[in-house]
Amino acid sequence: MRHIIKKALATIQDNKSLNLSPEEEENQRCLTIVSCVFDEETCLDMLKEYIKISKDVIIPDYVKCKHRTCAFDRDTGTFSLLTDLNFYMLSKNKKLLDYPEVFIKLKVQSDEFKVELTKIVMIDIRFPM
Repeated sequence: MRHIIKKALATIQDNKSLNLSPEEEENQRCLTIVSCVFDEETCLDMLKEYIKISKDVIIPDYVKCKHRTCAFDRDTGTFSLLTDLNFYMLSKNKKLLDYPEVFIKLKVQSDEFKVELTKIVMIDIRFPM
């Protein structure tokens, strides 16, 4: 746990030297915390299975996942993660072909010794307009 806090604090210190806004600093802090328990590779593995089951689409091997933004919701205690997949996919109505954005809500629990992902609360696949 201490190394994760140190990493998050180091990220904040690095961001201050970049003159980031408070919102950008919060985004970086949240991305650091979430990436410790749910990195882009793990996210991609989960999304491949989720999209295969829910959309009947097989994601090609060349696809990468990139976490874009993250925020912490203090009311629900969840992290809201927006991640992108770099491949074209048809929308539900089969009319829109675009890179999907994936919105994921996660519960992360921590104590003095560990940080762990305890629950994926929601997954929503969106298509940018």
